[in-house]
Amino acid sequence: MNGGRKQRMVMRLAKLKSGMTILELLVVIAIFGIFMSVAIPSVFKSFGSMARAKKSTAQYPETRRALGTISDMVRQTHPSPIDAVKFRGKNGSYEAGGIVFPADELRFPIFDSRYAGLGSIQKMEYRLELSPDGDDSPRGLLQTRSPIGAPPESGLCESLLSDAVGLDVKYLDSSQNPPEWVQEWPPENKPATPGEEGTTASASLPAALEITVYILRGISAQPTPFRISVNVPAAQAI
Repeated sequence: MNGGRKQRMVMRLAKLKSGMTILELLVVIAIFGIFMSVAIPSVFKSFGSMARAKKSTAQYPETRRALGTISDMVRQTHPSPIDAVKFRGKNGSYEAGGIVFPADELRFPIFDSRYAGLGSIQKMEYRLELSPDGDDSPRGLLQTRSPIGAPPESGLCESLLSDAVGLDVKYLDSSQNPPEWVQEWPPENKPATPGEEGTTASASLPAALEITVYILRGISAQPTPFRISVNVPAAQAI
């Protein structure tokens, strides 16, 4: 009798354990289902964003080339004590059709290995060309390259993007802890660089740049932004 009762108790415990295992499995399945319902749309959204970005870049190959040109020049940045060619980033804007567009200006010296002696340091400038007729409509993104000390009109000026309507540049200030992005260079109230008496840290360089170009083409009412980040190798040596 006692043996039969003991056997029934063992069977009940086995059923109880089996029931708990199934319950746990159902909970896991439910959690997994919730996770998938959240994750799958995000994954598809990411793939969709990547596809749209790739398609957009393919439609604007000249924009990709222009940003590549600017990036290559930024990587050649060479620190210079000459005030006329020190690294400068000016924050600006203009209004057209009731919309405010960024119109930053960027200037920095580069070391050009194709030239020797005094001609090795060149000044690079990037800015929007605004229409001179007073309507503030942009006429493209300009790149100007000139030797140190040369008059502005002697520089080599070319249009990188004829349909650019905005230029926004941010600068990574690595002197802050943690580093922070600023709108102008040198940043406001930046302390003097040790060893440079009577001067500010304007001879220093940002650690990196984030460059955004806005393109307006066709009948589109909204400009399309294209963004690239580029490190400044020479900043590591300062």
